[in-house]
Amino acid sequence: MVDLSATSHGLSRRFLLTGATGLALTGLAACGRKKEAAPEAPPAPSGPPEGSLEWAVAGPWRAQDRPRDAFRHPMETLRFFGLQPRMTVVEFWPGSGWYTEILAPYLARGKGAYIAALFPEGPAADPAQTALNAAFQTRFSADKKLYGEPQFTTFGAASGPVAPAGTVDLCLFMRTLHGWMAAGIAEKAFADALDRKSTRLNSSHTDISRMPSSA
Repeated sequence: MVDLSATSHGLSRRFLLTGATGLALTGLAACGRKKEAAPEAPPAPSGPPEGSLEWAVAGPWRAQDRPRDAFRHPMETLRFFGLQPRMTVVEFWPGSGWYTEILAPYLARGKGAYIAALFPEGPAADPAQTALNAAFQTRFSADKKLYGEPQFTTFGAASGPVAPAGTVDLCLFMRTLHGWMAAGIAEKAFADALDRKSTRLNSSHTDISRMPSSA
């Protein structure tokens, strides 16, 4: 006669052992599973916020111009003049573009507009100034992502309006008045600027490096 109690007891032990073994294996598998790594946060941008005046002054495209910052103080100068990102700005006789390297990117990011009133052109124009105009237009038309779409006009003794009347927020004369006074066109510069502008006119002619040591 079969002892059912002994048989059932043996089966129970086998089921218990099998269940315990299965749980142990499951636990080991769970322990060996790697936890999913949390997504890494994007790196915080370094330097000034893009589009700010600080960003434009610190831009790597100004590497050759930046040594003069200690003497010309472009940040302080442009803030003093009240420059804002959405302005329409005319820079008279920008030369090779020392300030343009700041103004054009800043205004392009801010949805403003930059207008360069270049040297006069024509049969009687100074060849050196004509060449400088051409180099300037090539330089600042080549990179629309950085400089936007600058507009070009001219200013001189016989030039016409640099922009439609009342459409300009800020006119800048940067280190040019001495030349205009010598040429007898300083009054025309002020008249043209004041006729075009709707807000303000500002002039900068200070370079500390050129001031007498006693000043």
